[in-house]
Amino acid sequence: MTAPYRVICRLICFTCFAFMTSGVPAQSFPPISLPPSEKFTTPMTVEDAVAYALHHNLAVTLAEQNVSIAQDQLSAARAGVRPSLALGVDSTYTPGVTAVQVAGATVSGFTFSSTADAEVSEPLFPFSRLSAPVQAARANADGTREALARTRQAVALQTRQAYYQLLIAQDLRNVGLYAVEVAQGQLKLSQVTFAAGKAAQLDVLQAASTLANAQVALEGARNNVDVSRAALATQMGLPAGTPLAIVSPTTVPLAPPQVTALVDEALAARPDLLQVHYLQRQLQAVLALTRVEELPRADLQAAFNQVLVGSSLLEAAGVSIGMNITFTAFDWGKARADVRAARTQLAAVDTTERQLTLSTTQDVRSAWLLLRNATAQLTSAEKQFEAANEALRIAEVRYRAGRGLYLEEQQAYLSATQALTSFSQATYQAHTAAAQLEFAIGAPLTLTVTPIPALTLTVPTPLQVPATPAP
Repeated sequence: MTAPYRVICRLICFTCFAFMTSGVPAQSFPPISLPPSEKFTTPMTVEDAVAYALHHNLAVTLAEQNVSIAQDQLSAARAGVRPSLALGVDSTYTPGVTAVQVAGATVSGFTFSSTADAEVSEPLFPFSRLSAPVQAARANADGTREALARTRQAVALQTRQAYYQLLIAQDLRNVGLYAVEVAQGQLKLSQVTFAAGKAAQLDVLQAASTLANAQVALEGARNNVDVSRAALATQMGLPAGTPLAIVSPTTVPLAPPQVTALVDEALAARPDLLQVHYLQRQLQAVLALTRVEELPRADLQAAFNQVLVGSSLLEAAGVSIGMNITFTAFDWGKARADVRAARTQLAAVDTTERQLTLSTTQDVRSAWLLLRNATAQLTSAEKQFEAANEALRIAEVRYRAGRGLYLEEQQAYLSATQALTSFSQATYQAHTAAAQLEFAIGAPLTLTVTPIPALTLTVPTPLQVPATPAP
């Protein structure tokens, strides 16, 4: 095999190998890594949890990546309206020796030639071929930024909901602890009275059953605390087993007096509504670009050709300027079908906008009414606690004076604790309703807050079961 053919065979083999291995990555992708399990040494507020979630929640990260992709697409669309320059070098190897006539004499020609080419192209007509892609890409980029803003709002709402749900679960766990203590006191009291011959064995069995049920309920409440803590950690972008310590709020939000202004603000500021507006602009640009598919298209082209090495080295360089005009004579109705599809998509987006406008109004009003209801429940829960705490005080006085049973005092203590828990839950529900109202509006909301009243729970006397039960 001669040297030229050997070179050609090597080039063919190298091309085939590059084609076969082009889809194979050089190395495997690294595994997806989660944020390290951090230890929060100090209890965090709800705003601390939201701030952490906005930096580590993967939904926010994905939305930010979509914004970067849309921005790159906008840059590519802007580059498409600029003149394009194509450079190329064409090399040819010809086996054997050729003869060339130069100035009446025969000289040996080259067996290897190389030519450099340069071509510039610029679209001229129709003009929407230049403006429509840029307008569509710009609207898409603006829409993805609004989607990012809405994603951040959704993550903030879900984090606040998980935060307050954990507080509620902790309060219910505390109620379960008190219920177990009361059941244990009831069991001891029934055992003493049974030993003194003042009660039947059925009372002891019923007290033991009550204690067992209270312990089961307590275990469920503890599991609910673990589940709620794992949900909050996951929402913050942390592994589910991350230990978290949170604090209760010190103020409670109040509902604004009027809802009409809130609805108007939501219709003007909600990112999902703005995203629909940008989608309308994008589809309008696509429709404008689709309408010109049947029109002739003209491109201005300029080419330069220069032989670098070869038999025609002494020849002059070639320069050409021209206009390329193309026209689709028949496309089986594709262009008209594309126009109809684009118009239908634009009409569907208009319908989505009207539907979203109606749902926005409903969301704002529902969240506002929910906040008002939570505020009213908070006032009612405070009154219930005051009544339950007063009943506990009376039961405590009766027990210390020997005129009441220990079980009565513990039952009153459990009722007062449940009333205090209801007050705390009403507080958390008010904060959750305020977060839902802010999410429904789609913009930061400044609400009037009032300090949470300090409710003092009467501390009962430690367990002292008398040797002789009270009548």
